[in-house]
Amino acid sequence: MAEQLIKGIIKTVFPRVVIHKLRILLSWLHSRREILKSQRIFERAPDTPPYLQLEMLEALQQRYPFLLDYGYDQKSLEDRGIERAKKILLFPGAKQATRFLELGCWDGMVSCVLHRMGKDTTAIDNRSEGFDERVFREGVRLLQMSGAELKFENESFDFVFSYDTFEHFAEPEHVLREAIRVVRKGGYIYLVFGPLYMSPFGQHAYRSITVPYCQFLFPKTVINHFANQTGLEPIDFNEVNGWSLEHLRRTLG
Repeated sequence: MAEQLIKGIIKTVFPRVVIHKLRILLSWLHSRREILKSQRIFERAPDTPPYLQLEMLEALQQRYPFLLDYGYDQKSLEDRGIERAKKILLFPGAKQATRFLELGCWDGMVSCVLHRMGKDTTAIDNRSEGFDERVFREGVRLLQMSGAELKFENESFDFVFSYDTFEHFAEPEHVLREAIRVVRKGGYIYLVFGPLYMSPFGQHAYRSITVPYCQFLFPKTVINHFANQTGLEPIDFNEVNGWSLEHLRRTLG
């Protein structure tokens, strides 16, 4: 009863606009207090992260199973090429496009399948050891080339695409700039990539280290010491560029 009386008095004495402004002020004060609290926490944080050590990595590795094998045998490569080529052709404009360029192709099987579908395909990668002989035989142009320095004339292609490579490029913004340069006006750029660095398996270490977020939980020396002592493949920490989602959006968006 008393509470209702007080609310009634407030409504009578203070106009609605004043009450609204008071609510805004209280909300701002609460936000400011939370910001200052967070700021104090960050100021007290150590300069170097408090990494977990080898014993914890050994224990956690037992709790997380290995992911399903990605598969690099001939059948897996072809099946993946067929699946990705079909997805590309669902993209608006892809069926009408003729000249295709694949960035970071590795084996080149996606371009091979597109070639079978009547597309004029070129595929590049900065390393040639992954090139599949079947792709050469099909007539696809497989070239060893940096995505950041494409050796093609302006507007050479109708459709530029890439699968699972932009998280590996050291300078993805340069690669995107080159993709824009070589695609014709009104053409298309289709990029699919991941896992990103800030995600659970963003270090791409999952063939050896099964622990999610291992790139943030353990120092690099501990991770590779564990891999070496257990006979697992060492982790190449230069394999991914370490860009966050925000960084990618800001640069590529």
